[in-house]
Amino acid sequence: MYGIDVTKKLLELAPDMPKVDYIHLENPPKIPLCDNIADFVFINSVLGGIVDDNILKSTLKELDRISNDNATFFISEGFKETAVYYWKGRQISEYKKL
Repeated sequence: MYGIDVTKKLLELAPDMPKVDYIHLENPPKIPLCDNIADFVFINSVLGGIVDDNILKSTLKELDRISNDNATFFISEGFKETAVYYWKGRQISEYKKL
């Protein structure tokens, strides 16, 4: 199991757990994992923080690359009508277009 974040400090705060490797994502959106390795992908309050749609598309391609054909995705995003410079709330229909 992997815990991945772009914020190194948050990874340092994560509990030490057996069978969990924490990865600091130093070159987003590139995820340093092998193709088709993930059976389950859990994303919480991440995609809205990617305000640039082109970077979001690249991130989604990376998630597709590391996920196997039978992978399950659990995505939880807060939604906010008005965007601020660091967060972009998107409707489900917007994600489907990507």
